[in-house]
Amino acid sequence: MYIVLGWQDFKSSRLEEQFNPRVALGSKTASILADWEDRSAVARKTLDILQNIPYGNHLLQKFDYCQGAPDKPAIILLHGGYWRSLDKSIMDCHVQQLCMNGFTVYNVNYPLCPEVSLTSLVEALHESLEKIIQFNLLKKNNPMFILVGHSAGAHLALQLALNPILKSKLLGIVALSGIFECQVVREISVNKDVCLSKKEAEKLSNLKNLPNNNLEFYIAVGSEEPSGWIDQSVELYGALNRCGKDVKLRVVNEANHFNLVDKILDAETESGKQFYHWINNLSYDDMT
Repeated sequence: MYIVLGWQDFKSSRLEEQFNPRVALGSKTASILADWEDRSAVARKTLDILQNIPYGNHLLQKFDYCQGAPDKPAIILLHGGYWRSLDKSIMDCHVQQLCMNGFTVYNVNYPLCPEVSLTSLVEALHESLEKIIQFNLLKKNNPMFILVGHSAGAHLALQLALNPILKSKLLGIVALSGIFECQVVREISVNKDVCLSKKEAEKLSNLKNLPNNNLEFYIAVGSEEPSGWIDQSVELYGALNRCGKDVKLRVVNEANHFNLVDKILDAETESGKQFYHWINNLSYDDMT
């Protein structure tokens, strides 16, 4: 029997290793991210990408567009970095994987903490949706969308799903190794940059603000991640399941916080085959 622990159950001395993936992986993090950057640079040589389309006034309010099959729903991709680091460009190797499987991808940047608060970050990101929807109509693509986010991007995907502009346009959400309880962030070093207040953390916690539209959810986390971090995905699964949502949870063998994304989006892996079977069979019926 698997026992889920809340983040409060971990002693303060263990919170950092449980809820800060860079600490959990130590020196491996830099080499993994360097590999993503190298692979993304190679991917950009062959991908037909329209880059840095503005959706707001901030320098980082931009998205890239990569055309897939016009009959498939488009993916809105949100990078991780604990709301304080990284850039959409590091995800281009994953954009390539999605495009190879026929999906149009909107790879979205957003302002980062501490320059902006997390509340302002989320508000800025919401501004992208109207521009993306308009752009998608202009390109005569399938008008439906799927939100895909990794790490902090998974949290942001669930935040965007609350926007009424996506009503009847959003099919599902893919949450890859996400952080869904903002309260724990106030207890670790990440908050030096994110600067969450108690009130803000409560307001932006996904577990207390679930999308109420008729969506399908795909949650995945790596088996090699810390137990506390895995429990974030298990907690989200439980919360959605109790609300009667159509939700799948995958714990991917031999996967850490980063190579989980590689395995899920690679159609040649067992995890990838499961994922693409799910995403290619999302139902268009009963959208509300």
